[in-house]
Amino acid sequence: MASNEVSCDLKPRVDAARERLDAHVREIVAWHFDPETGCPFWLDFAAKLDKDARYVLFCDNGVQSGQFANVLQAVGYEAYALKEGTKAVRSGRVCSGRPPGLPG
Repeated sequence: MASNEVSCDLKPRVDAARERLDAHVREIVAWHFDPETGCPFWLDFAAKLDKDARYVLFCDNGVQSGQFANVLQAVGYEAYALKEGTKAVRSGRVCSGRPPGLPG
C-alpha cells in the first residue's frame, strides 16, 4: 500500500475526520473575515477585493497560491491557483493556451 493510501477499514474514519477538519478550516477563515470578529489585516484586505471578480493566483511552486485560493473560496470569492506554479510554466509542463492533446 502506498503511503498516501488508506486501508479500507479506516477509510470511513479518515473521510469523516477530513470533513470535520475542512469544516473547521472554513469556520476559522469565515471568523477572520467577519466584521465583528475578524482580524483588521484580513478585513482591510477583503474590502479591497471585488466580489464579482475572478482571481487567478500564482507562486513559484503552486503551494502558497493554492492555499490562499482555498481561503478566498471559503469566504465566497472565485479564486484559482496555477497548479505546480510558475516553475511548471518555465519547464514547459504547463500548456500555453492550448490544452494538451489538441492538434496545432
